[in-house]
Amino acid sequence: MMWRRHVDFVIRWKKGHHFFDENGEENSLGQLGKKKRSRDYRMIWDAVKHENRKTGITWM
Repeated sequence: MMWRRHVDFVIRWKKGHHFFDENGEENSLGQLGKKKRSRDYRMIWDAVKHENRKTGITWM
């Protein structure tokens, strides 16, 4: 429903889920994300260091 209404959203996956990439290889979501270059950058608040940090983001 959110996709149809053009609303930005984030899905957080439970640890341990495995997915298939475009080559049909099974990987964890973390491994799939490591293979992608950042498509954009955002300033995100780092609560531990109390500063904004430039962070790369990607989507699949």
